[in-house]
Amino acid sequence: MEKYELARQMDAASRIHGQFRLRSGTVSGEYFDKYRFESEPELLAAIADGLAELIPPGIDALAGLELGGVPIATALSLRTGLPVVFVRKQPKSYGTCRLAEGRPATRRSHSGSCRLRNRSPGRRDGSAGRGRSEASSVVH
Repeated sequence: MEKYELARQMDAASRIHGQFRLRSGTVSGEYFDKYRFESEPELLAAIADGLAELIPPGIDALAGLELGGVPIATALSLRTGLPVVFVRKQPKSYGTCRLAEGRPATRRSHSGSCRLRNRSPGRRDGSAGRGRSEASSVVH
């Protein structure tokens, strides 16, 4: 799809009219809701096709920032075959404690995982076997 037609379709799918409070606190009579074009499979595929041409050689992974970047990064991953990482605005405070989820890049990776200290013997998750256990401390 030609880029001006793609932009026209994105605008038609996403520009809505009404009264909207923007992040700045300003009230606007129109709003561009990116989730509307991101939820249209044919439009999302056309966006991925256009973006695939812009990926420089040697890239080993894609990344999408939560929440709006995830559909585009996923579509681009499906189009190119490159693995994708989903980046959080803040690391999780539980589980892996990662800032980024998904397969790490092959050349540059950081586990970012949390390990529990003072694990109870027996179970892999450190619990004594009776429901969930609270971690005494977390190591990054």
